[in-house]
Amino acid sequence: MPLPECDIARPVRLVSTGTLESHPVADPWKDRSLTIIGPQFRGFLEAELETCPPVEYQNYADADGSPGAGPAVPASRSHLADRVVDFGTNRTGFIAARVQCAAPARRMLSFDELVPARGSVA
Repeated sequence: MPLPECDIARPVRLVSTGTLESHPVADPWKDRSLTIIGPQFRGFLEAELETCPPVEYQNYADADGSPGAGPAVPASRSHLADRVVDFGTNRTGFIAARVQCAAPARRMLSFDELVPARGSVA
């Protein structure tokens, strides 16, 4: 069986940039992929995961999102910064990135829409 083709998709435009604020959530929402792991729904218990992005993302809110303009291009980002990019079409697949950091850093990549309580796309 041949290996799948993994085309590289590049963002077509920068939708927004902004700064995130830390807002720890006492009781984060968790979907079934974290709450009903068992014989019928396979997966990993939250305690077995090194990180849990669906829960972690809930601890941040967009502080000052501003519309982006022009093509999506790489840029230096400061602590707690965010970027939303548009790939021009709905896509599925794997996320990969090449990142260079001058000092230890933590980067979080997500796909799809993250809709916080106030209804904006984060």
